[in-house]
Amino acid sequence: MRRTARAVVLAVAFAGAICCAAAAVDSRVAYLRLHAVTVRSISPDDRDFSDLEPLRQAIGSRQIVMLGEESHGDGATFLAKTRLIEFLHERMGFNVLAFESGFYDMHRAWEDLTSGTDSLQAIRSGVFGIWTNSQQTQPLWRYIGSQSRTAKPLLLAGIDSQFTSTASTQHFLADFNEVLDDLPQDSQLVSARTRAASVLASYFAIRGKGRAGLASFQKETTIADRALFYIALEKIRARLEKQEYSDPLKAARRDYWVQALASTSKLMEWLWEVDFKNVDDDPKAKINYAAFNLRDQQMGENLVWLAHNEFAGQKIIVWAATSHEMRHREYFTTEYTGYIPMGDWVNRLMGASVYTIGFTAFEGKAGVGVPWDIGVAAPGSLESLIHDTGEEYVFLDYRHLDPTGYWLTDPQSCRALGYQATTADWPATMDGLFYINTMTPSTQVPR
Repeated sequence: MRRTARAVVLAVAFAGAICCAAAAVDSRVAYLRLHAVTVRSISPDDRDFSDLEPLRQAIGSRQIVMLGEESHGDGATFLAKTRLIEFLHERMGFNVLAFESGFYDMHRAWEDLTSGTDSLQAIRSGVFGIWTNSQQTQPLWRYIGSQSRTAKPLLLAGIDSQFTSTASTQHFLADFNEVLDDLPQDSQLVSARTRAASVLASYFAIRGKGRAGLASFQKETTIADRALFYIALEKIRARLEKQEYSDPLKAARRDYWVQALASTSKLMEWLWEVDFKNVDDDPKAKINYAAFNLRDQQMGENLVWLAHNEFAGQKIIVWAATSHEMRHREYFTTEYTGYIPMGDWVNRLMGASVYTIGFTAFEGKAGVGVPWDIGVAAPGSLESLIHDTGEEYVFLDYRHLDPTGYWLTDPQSCRALGYQATTADWPATMDGLFYINTMTPSTQVPR
C-alpha cells in the first residue's frame, strides 16, 4: 500500500511537471504567434510591402540596418534580403547599400556604374563572387541597375579592408598614383610612394594564386619590409590630410583616400599575421583570432567613416555575414574564442543608430555548388518554437519586447551562425531575427 501510494504521488508529480513544461512551451509559442511579425513572402517580385510595414516601427529612425546571413550559401536568405532592401529603399529612405566587399573595389565599381559601365559588369568588379555568381542575387543586381538611372538611386559602397574583385587589380595602383600626383613632390614623398606601390604591386601579382600565393607573399616580406611599408603609408596619409583643396570634389577624394590607405594598411597587417596555410591544412588548427580581429575592426571603422563622412546624414543598409555584424560574442555560453566582431566596433561608436537583423532556418539545405543538409533544429530551440507557430517566414523584433517576452533574453539555442546550435542571450547580440522555415541553397549562375 505504501509503495502504491508513493507511486501514485510520484506519477501525479511527474504528470504535473510535464503539464508545467508543456504549458511553458505553449506560452512561448503563444507569445510568438501574438508578437512575431508574419512575413508573407521572400520573393523580390512581391512589391506589396504591407507585410513588412511593422519593420518601420522596429527600426525607427536608425541610420544603419545590418542584414546578416548564416552562411554565404543561403539562397532563401539572399531572396529575403533583396526584398527587405527594396522595402528599406522605397519605403524608409535607405539609399546606400554597403557590402562585405572591398572599401576600394566598391567605390570604384560605383564610379564605373554611374559613368556608363554595364551595371552587372561594374557590380561584379566590386562585390565578392559568392554573391554576384548566385542566381538568387540576380534580382538585386537588376534592381540596383534600374534604380541607378532614377532620381533616387541605391548607392553602392564597401566596408571590407580586403581587395575583393577585379576593380582593385585593374585600377588601384593607377588611382593611387593619380591622387599622389596632385601633391607637392619631394624626395620623402617619392620614396614613400615608391615603397608602398612596390609592396602593393607584389601583392596584386599573387592574388590569383590562392592561399599558397599569400603564404609565399608572407614569407618574402621581412619584418623590416613590413615596418617600412606601414611608415610609408602613414607619411602619405599625413601629406594627404594636410593638402587643402578649394574644389569640393578633390577635397572629398582626398578624404576618401586617407581612409582607403588606413584600410589598406590594416589589410596588409592582417595578411601578414594570418596563418592561411595551417588553417587550410588542418581545420582544427588554432586560429589566430587576434589577426582576424584586425579585419573586423577595420570593417567597423570603414562603416563608421562612411556613416559620418561620405554618407553623413544618409541611411545605410549593410550586407554581411551575421558573424561579422553581431556583437558581444563573449555572451555565448559556449567557449569564447576572443573573436571581436565588426558589430562590437560599430556598437561602441554608433550603437543607438544601428539595427542588426540575423537570419535562421528550421530545416533545409545551404551551400554553393554542392548543397549540404543543415538538418532539423532541435526541440526546444528558438527555431523549433517558431516552427510550431505554423508560419513559413517570421520577423522577431528584440528591441520592443513586452514583459511577457522577456523569456527571449534567457539563454536560447539558435542556429543563426553557420547552422550550429549556439546558446546565448540573442537580443544582446542582435536586434531582430528573420526566420525562414526551409532554407534553400545558393545556386550558381550558368557560365
